[in-house]
Amino acid sequence: MTDELKQRIANITDANAQILEIYALLDELNITYKKTKCARCRRDLLNILREEAGLIESAANESGFNTYSNTEYVYLLDRPQTWNGHFINQDTPPEVIRAFLEQFPNGYYKLKQNTTENE
Repeated sequence: MTDELKQRIANITDANAQILEIYALLDELNITYKKTKCARCRRDLLNILREEAGLIESAANESGFNTYSNTEYVYLLDRPQTWNGHFINQDTPPEVIRAFLEQFPNGYYKLKQNTTENE
């Protein structure tokens, strides 16, 4: 990998805003991917590039999908919804919320990062 490619990868700071650059770099490196609108998936694609460039050790360890235990979902609407036999609100189990968000990623929940961790 050339220094120019490494620098282009290092200059990407926002996977969503710079997704076209990410796709272009993946194409240049002949890395297979699927285009996506999922923010965590886009960050994972960026992490794959960073791993290829040697900027991080493991894209898998940096995946946004690994952070479920450190995140909390905050329901944004004032009234519950129903979906596939589940009530969608603040009390919905996280695994149901994740399945729901695959179909409806915007407007229902926001992720809040928990700041307390046991280290």
